[in-house]
Amino acid sequence: MSVLSSLLALILYYSLWNFYLYPASASHMRWLLWGIEVVPLMAFSPAILKRQPRAHAWLCFVLLLYFVTAVLSMMTPGRMLSGVIEVGLCITLFSSAMLFIRWQARARQT
Repeated sequence: MSVLSSLLALILYYSLWNFYLYPASASHMRWLLWGIEVVPLMAFSPAILKRQPRAHAWLCFVLLLYFVTAVLSMMTPGRMLSGVIEVGLCITLFSSAMLFIRWQARARQT
């Protein structure tokens, strides 16, 4: 449940960022940037709902790219607060997905 809520929070953050907080000047660019950021995350949602540990592991790999861009935006002047929020969301999602994988592995061993 925490993985799904963290995933939705990150998707909501990127949606708010692209459409309300810092929208691109051209409307088609807003949708393009939103698609680049959100579609890979949304692709994992069916497997997350099915509680597949392998999908959670792949989500963690993909999240590393989001984490790197979040740290870079955190170091950009004027974007520190939004970068900190983005880093926090990435860390929360990564940690909850890894804990889910660990708990599923332990449940299968017993």
